[in-house]
This record gives sequence, structure tokens and C-alpha cells, in this order.
Amino acid sequence: MQNTIKVYTPDEYYAAAVQSEAEGKPLFTISKKGGKDADKKYKGGTSFLNVKYHGLGGQPKADGWLSLTNIPIQAIPDPSKKKPGTEDNKPQISARVSDLGAFGKALLIANKQFVAAVKALEDAKVIPKRKIHDLVQLTVSENAEENAGAPLEDPIFRGKFADHGDNFPATYPIAILANKPKTEIYDYRTGRVVDGKPVYDLATVEDESGKKVPVSFANIHKFVTKGSIMRYGRIMKTSVAVSANWTSMQCMFTKLIIEPGSAAVFGDDDDIPLPVGLPAASQNTSSPAPSSHGDTTSESTDALDGATLDGATLAGADEISTALSEL
Repeated sequence: MQNTIKVYTPDEYYAAAVQSEAEGKPLFTISKKGGKDADKKYKGGTSFLNVKYHGLGGQPKADGWLSLTNIPIQAIPDPSKKKPGTEDNKPQISARVSDLGAFGKALLIANKQFVAAVKALEDAKVIPKRKIHDLVQLTVSENAEENAGAPLEDPIFRGKFADHGDNFPATYPIAILANKPKTEIYDYRTGRVVDGKPVYDLATVEDESGKKVPVSFANIHKFVTKGSIMRYGRIMKTSVAVSANWTSMQCMFTKLIIEPGSAAVFGDDDDIPLPVGLPAASQNTSSPAPSSHGDTTSESTDALDGATLDGATLAGADEISTALSEL
């Protein structure tokens, strides 16, 4: 029998969170991995715990594969212009919680439960005491020049993504992800219809010589600019990391379809209703170009291996152990 992983919508995530509050039951359970990996340490001495959600899509137990659509995201800064002491910080996808709709509301509910669950595990001596990393940024950074530590009126959500060339290992338990890129970033502007399905090209930017190169940590600031919209994001949120300093729930984008911001915008652009499906200008039947890592540089929104986006499934394994040790 083929095992599957369901990708849950923001509305399904929020419904489960609201139900958990109403019933006084946990939205998720955090537990140690079983078998030989129970006490395994990864890069930097980090260990990982499993997370299972309750109530997602009405399921008593589910893995945290979630989706986001049509979210305004913050520009990613040029890494060469980072402040001293932040050079090692990897770029992330960031958005205001108020712009996340149902997903943002669910996050705020989940965050309270996450903090309480981690403290319970610490008290039971299941994990050592560490600083707890909230699921969203609730206060101004301690390194800020002004109002350091003050509460944010609109918290910030951040999600990781992997660098170009960083692949899942060959032994990864989800078959369709083994040896595949941990994160694939697509350019929404290249959207077209092929065989009745929307297809997008992998995102590129121009280097100093004018050559198109894949988006990476070093150049993504040229792609995710002011006014960018995340048209689709698939999130893997299935593990908790316990490092030397922090305990945090992993939030990893495995797929992103982004529409970069334009140099200038009109003030009423956000008031225009979003189109159903792809923009009319993108409705063509051209075939994808050859890929540097597979059959095409494009992926249909129903790939990988025939999986659709929201509400459908990805071929995989029953028990998912997401030790993101190489991130």
C-alpha cells in the first residue's frame, strides 16, 4: 500500500487550533523519536523530537505539512550589507502575522501551546532547559538600536529554506524527496499551462556578468525584493530541534512560488481581486526548458510524483523523522 503525506491548508490548520482550544486538548504532541535514533545527535550536537498534530483535516494524528498562498513577504537583505555579528545568519522568508490570515491566527494559538509543551518536557527532564524560540517573533530584537525587547504590535513569522545545491540525503525516509533539493524556488512570472496543469520555471537572477544563475543564499536578495508575493509555499513543520542554546520548532519551506516585487507599485494594487488560476498572459502551452537537475527546469504544481498542492498527497512514509541536520 502506498503511504501518503497530506498537505494541509491554512483553514484546516486554524480549524484544528480553534478546536484544540475549545476542547482543552493539545494541537500537537512533541515526543522523542523511537528506536536507534532516540538519542542521536546531529550537527552541532542538536537533537530532534517528533511532532504529531491532532485535528488537522479531522485526523486524530497527522504530520505538519502545511501550505500558504498569496502572502506579501518582506524583502531579503543583501548579505554583503549585513550588520557585524550577523554574517552567519541565513536568509529567511518573513511576513507579518496579520498578513497570514488563518495561518497567522493558528500560529498564535500554537505558540502558546508550544511554549507550555516545551516547559513540561523540561520539567520532566526529557530535554535540557534551553531558551525557547517562539513560533513567531513577538518582540523587537535585543540588538535593535531602539525599543529593544519591546512587544511588536504585529509579530513576524519566519520560515527557513535551503540553499541551492543542498539536497535531501539518499536515505531520506520520504522516497520522492530522496536526493531532491530540500527547497525549490519558482518564478511565478513564468507560469503557463502545459497539458492542462500550471507549470513554473525555477527562479534565476542575473549575476555580475549578466548571466542567468539559479537563486541561492548569495543572490536571493535580487529576487525576493520589496513588494514580493509568495504565491505558494509548502512548509514542513514536523520536528523540534534542541540545540546547545535553543529549543525551536523547525519551519522549513520545501517549495516556494514567488512573484518578485516591481520597482514601483500603485497604492491600490492590493485591492485588486486575485485571479483564479494563472494570469491570462501566462496561459500558453509552451513546453518547459531542459533542467540542470532533472527532466525540466519547471515543476507542475501537482508534482512531485503526481501530488497536488492543497488537500492532496505526496508519496512518502508513515513515520516521518525530519532531522534537518544539514540546515
